[in-house]
Amino acid sequence: MIIIDSDILIRILRGNEDIKKKFTLTAKEINGELFITPIQYMEIFSGLRQKELISTELFLDSLHMIDDEKIYE
Repeated sequence: MIIIDSDILIRILRGNEDIKKKFTLTAKEINGELFITPIQYMEIFSGLRQKELISTELFLDSLHMIDDEKIYE
């Protein structure tokens, strides 16, 4: 299980091809077990540009959401 850092998510969403390639390779290596937290979800949407809404929702919905409480277990 990997929790993806918000900075990585933002770079992917803003079109950084190098990060996208590394992200895709990592996702394949760990069978898609990539997670975000509700806090990250809100961070992304707080800085969202209107034209990015649909693509951002689709991307974030493709990831697993982890409950914040499980992070601290």
